[in-house]
Amino acid sequence: MRFAFVILAVAAQIAALAVMAGQREYVLANGEVVHLRTAPIDPRDIFRGDYVSLNYEAAWIASEMWQGDGEAKRIPSGEKVYAALGRDAGGLAVVESLGEAPPETGPYIAGRVIGAFVPRQRHGVIQVKYGIERYFVQQGRGLEIEARRGDRDEVQVPMEVAVALGPGGVSVIKDYRWSRLGVLLEVVRAPERQRQDGTVADPGAPLSPKLRVTLKNVSDAPLAVADPGPHCGFELLGVRHWARQTYEPVDRGCAVAGVGAEDVHVLQPGESYAAEIDLSEPEWYVTAGGKTDEVGKLAQWDRFRLVYNAPDPARLAVPDLAGKLWLGSLPSRAFNAAGFVD
Repeated sequence: MRFAFVILAVAAQIAALAVMAGQREYVLANGEVVHLRTAPIDPRDIFRGDYVSLNYEAAWIASEMWQGDGEAKRIPSGEKVYAALGRDAGGLAVVESLGEAPPETGPYIAGRVIGAFVPRQRHGVIQVKYGIERYFVQQGRGLEIEARRGDRDEVQVPMEVAVALGPGGVSVIKDYRWSRLGVLLEVVRAPERQRQDGTVADPGAPLSPKLRVTLKNVSDAPLAVADPGPHCGFELLGVRHWARQTYEPVDRGCAVAGVGAEDVHVLQPGESYAAEIDLSEPEWYVTAGGKTDEVGKLAQWDRFRLVYNAPDPARLAVPDLAGKLWLGSLPSRAFNAAGFVD
């Protein structure tokens, strides 16, 4: 009797695995494909072969996007949730809302909450795991992917993972591609560190860093980027899961700035465009807690990113850019006002 029970248990496990494999193949063959941007990191599992760990941008969701019930109740870790997906100007999938039930229309992906949270908590962040955080590759390919991505002090090339979506938000990794545009963040001038009493050796010295952001064409065809006005191609944003409060950049008039021929840079394969941005200058001030000042005075240790935002093609007064203009947004590595780059 015990032997028969063991046989039945093994058979049930094999059947379950067969169902899972069949579901996976069905989703790969028939599911809608979206591309999620991620940066791989460097683990290798000697027992299961090479793989790349994937940290998706879509894994960190602003609490304001929560559309589920129970505004005041606590959502436990492991709770199943559904992220409604849209697409940005470059065609990448982005989370538009998150809830306890699938959206009525449009593509969506199912995941589970990491760590309990209270919905719509001010300045909150919801972390979600989708079950596609490991991508297994042939032996040795994991290190090749890491080399292609670039090291901390090199141009970083984002990986864009093709994910097939099936019924119920089931997701399966189908393939990947690389962004055509890479980014490098460098510290040109680090600020003097503040003492515990808030003073510095030179009271007039800037408390915020001067940074250089480099955009590099890593494709095999020409790409155009645009940076009008006082570096209006770039935006300073606080990293919500590494910041204690919300930071709003001052209005630099970029929303109404036109984009002329002098603002557009056509990059041949391998060419770069670099912008130096001094965060101690008033046009880069931020507002937080009712105060407006440079980030070094308001948030020495919170983390930020400089994000390149491609202009709306309708704003371009430049002919002959069809197919060349890079579209979408591209964030730099995270940094703090003390000049530390993550």
